[in-house]
Amino acid sequence: MIRNWFITTVFTLAVGIGTILTQSSGPERKSKHNGTKIEVNGVGHRQNLISNGGNAVISGSDNIITIKGSITTIQVSGASNTVYIDKINNISIEGSGNIVFYKSSGRKSGKALVSLTGIENYAQKN
Repeated sequence: MIRNWFITTVFTLAVGIGTILTQSSGPERKSKHNGTKIEVNGVGHRQNLISNGGNAVISGSDNIITIKGSITTIQVSGASNTVYIDKINNISIEGSGNIVFYKSSGRKSGKALVSLTGIENYAQKN
């Protein structure tokens, strides 16, 4: 449904122009887009986002987030969050049972730099 789509166009001198398109489901839309930063907080959210650069912070539990496009850094904290990303350079995960799947990285190695703290957290290139 069209009424569930929110479009935010961001203009910044340092980063350039980025567009974030989001469709969410779950109890309530709990994401915040500040410049080129994506923030999702809460429990049980299902969101599809499109990003052209910037960073993302996902916190809470049982969230399933898909980010199409690229982001530079993602920070995931909490429990049992699953994130799917097209392109990412840096991944930081804290908590337990959090998973980040990504397709590519802008790093020379082709793999994202990953920092894991907690138990049963992992990042996987698909």
